[in-house]
Amino acid sequence: YIFETKKKKEDVLVARGLYKQSIDLDTLFVLPRIGMGETYALEGDFGRAQLIYEQALGIARSRGNELECAKCLKSLGTTLYNIGDYSGSIANITQSLEMSQKAGDREGQGKALNNLGVVYDTQGDYLKALECYESSLKIGRELGDRRWEGSTLMNIGVVYAYHGQNDTAIVYYQRCLEIVRELGDRVVEGNTLGAIGNGLVEQGAFGQALGSYMQSLAIKQELGDRAGEGRMLGNIGIVNEAQGDYEKALADYQHSLQIALEVGDREAEGLTLMNIGVLYNRVGDYASALKYLERSLKVRRSIADLWGEGTSLGNLAMVLMRQGDYSGSFAKYMKSAEILEKVNDRPAKSLATARTGVIHFWKKEYRESVRQLSQARDSLHALGRDMPWVSSWLALVESRSNNLKAAEQSAISAEKLLGIHDKPFDYVEIRWNLAQVYSLMRDSVNYLKCLRAAHEVIMRNAQALRGDTLRQSYLAGVRENREVVAARK
Repeated sequence: YIFETKKKKEDVLVARGLYKQSIDLDTLFVLPRIGMGETYALEGDFGRAQLIYEQALGIARSRGNELECAKCLKSLGTTLYNIGDYSGSIANITQSLEMSQKAGDREGQGKALNNLGVVYDTQGDYLKALECYESSLKIGRELGDRRWEGSTLMNIGVVYAYHGQNDTAIVYYQRCLEIVRELGDRVVEGNTLGAIGNGLVEQGAFGQALGSYMQSLAIKQELGDRAGEGRMLGNIGIVNEAQGDYEKALADYQHSLQIALEVGDREAEGLTLMNIGVLYNRVGDYASALKYLERSLKVRRSIADLWGEGTSLGNLAMVLMRQGDYSGSFAKYMKSAEILEKVNDRPAKSLATARTGVIHFWKKEYRESVRQLSQARDSLHALGRDMPWVSSWLALVESRSNNLKAAEQSAISAEKLLGIHDKPFDYVEIRWNLAQVYSLMRDSVNYLKCLRAAHEVIMRNAQALRGDTLRQSYLAGVRENREVVAARK
């Protein structure tokens, strides 16, 4: 019996019943026990799945069947991964890989390699993850398993996306998309289009991203996937917000929230409440921002979503900083960084550290500000995620500390990192920071260059920057100098 979508509860129950009948007929039959464990794992009952896999492994070992042992160890390792025991997961999957290699089971080797890649990916060991995925991809192609090939291409794309290499990630997503369309797998097609949209958002290609998201939304609606529909509406809201259409973005978020509440998708509920809070923060409605972000934090804590808790705390800290509550903001950023480090989200943790540096800047504690921003910059560089925003703030703080030589180097670094994919509001903030640095350095050429560049982006993206109260405060300085800029063009 094949429960293909792995979503319908009745399919899982039917499969479980059939596996039970098989076990009743032969108590030493290992494969139905593995299948039985999978039905519980699909429902999130990993404790029961683990118990079943351990029983199956004991039987396989008593029979001296290494192939069955390998399958049990792989399933057990995957379950340990799901409950956060990464070292136990790696140990079991590695044993599975070795036994599969000894038995000449290429399929078992490939699947074990893929699962190992997932664990290493989660732990942040991306070189090992890529090595495992590439080896798994080679075996999948060797066996002519197109579904396997598509899945592994997607995993490789996710690793590149994490490192900020979105161009490369999209290439892998597109290859995956070709395969799933060839197979007629509408579920994975919808998910892949969503991943492509995410990559395009990171590139600032919002029009193309919206096209991918709309295609994904149509598929999820066609399949009756209400949870997926709600999440995709949230992504569409992010695009509309980035383009400055806040009313449409808020409508998208509210629709997404309504669906999350309807289907009981608590994770999506917490995420969408955060997105609404961030939007209100952007337009300066701090009371509403705090209300939604507090609700988001409550939901995420209730479901033990540590990553979500960390990001909600970070956004709460940002609202408090904009209100001038630096001590409250600092406390929340520190807690956010602590949690994000626990879940191994090193880029997000580094950004939280950078924002504590900005708080120290506003408090005129320049030495500590430089320390925090330098630490964040170095951490992001080690991850291959250099960000001009961090370097521009570091340059500004260094210039205020009269360390003009260091400020010049940080400014040069920020200039080199600026690219066509930077979002308009980020680009203007960075250019305004650098203009202040060059002003203190008495470098009128680069000062005017930054003002001119910021002014051009303002004019080109007037709609996207409309209503953004934080960026408007930066833009005021640019606008005050636009006559000078225009005169020197």
